[in-house]
This record gives sequence, C-alpha cells and structure tokens, in this order.
Amino acid sequence: QTNSLGLLPTGGGKSLCFQLTSSLQLGCCIVICPIKALMRDHVQELDKIGFNNRSAFITSDEKSWQKNETFKKLRESKLQFIFISPERFQNHDFRDTITTLINRNLISYIVLDEVHCLSEWGHDFRPSYLALSNTLFSILKLKTPVISLTATASLAVLKNIKTELNLDDLDVVYRMHNSREELNFKIMY
Repeated sequence: QTNSLGLLPTGGGKSLCFQLTSSLQLGCCIVICPIKALMRDHVQELDKIGFNNRSAFITSDEKSWQKNETFKKLRESKLQFIFISPERFQNHDFRDTITTLINRNLISYIVLDEVHCLSEWGHDFRPSYLALSNTLFSILKLKTPVISLTATASLAVLKNIKTELNLDDLDVVYRMHNSREELNFKIMY
C-alpha cells in the first residue's frame, strides 16, 4: 500500500477508488473534503449502498453534541468512513484521536478528495490546505496510505501536488480524456 494520486474525469469513479479499497480493509477511512455539500452527498451515497450509520461527516454546521457523538463512534471504531474538512486537522484534539487510531491500526486510508485544492486554494482561500501535508507527514508521522483524487489539475498543479505529497510519476494514475463531446461551443459575433 503506497500513496497515490488519481486524476479521473467527473463520473470516472473517483469515489469508488476509496469506497471499494476501504471496504476491503479494517478500520476507518478518513476523507478530507473541501465542500460541506459534497460530504453530505458522499454519506448519502454510502447509506444508499448499505453503509447506514457507518459513515458520517463533521462540519461547522453540526451542534457540539452531534460532533461529540460522531467522535465517540470514531473512537469506538463504529465508522468505516468519516468526511472532514482540512481545517479539522489543525485541531489538536482531533489529531490526538487520529494518532490513537493510527497506533491501533484502525485507520485504513486517508483520502484527499478534490486534492487540487491543496495547490489552488491553499495560498489565498484555505490556508489549512497549505498546512495539510506537513500535518499529515511531519506532525502525525503518517504511515497510513494516502489516496489523492481530482478531476481538475493543470500541469503546474499536478507538479505541486506531487511535490507536496512526495509522489513519483509511478504513483500517479491519469485517466483523463482531452475531448469533451458533451460540450458545444458557438461563436457569435
């Protein structure tokens, strides 16, 4: 199990990359996701296919008791998937919980969903993305495999992601089509 980066088109199976692999492993898959609505969609999708009450998300919208209940389920190994924002990794209590679970071999994968945000949003919009790589690999000393996924990465962004996550060319799976037949352009003058 090594770290990897998947560049796949929208609808190309990015979710399946972590859902299937994590389903075959013991422990919880932590999915770092930048958008609350996307977290909810992932949990609803997992519930539909039978992961009822084994997937959850934590956002700033939840009340304290809801977050505490989710953390309790996480600590008790009752979750197979948890969706969080990158900001959550800046919280010491959360990092302590994750470290404890990693030491007990109860984290199957870390997933960086929409990993292009690590490069594109970190500098201006979401500084927590800039700290994420350091947090995962230097502070947590993470040995758990990291699956990074995106449908959006220019060559510059790809290069930056590879540097931040210390990935080689062989760690990158690229399945993008350059043509977009569903798009039509009409030039009006």
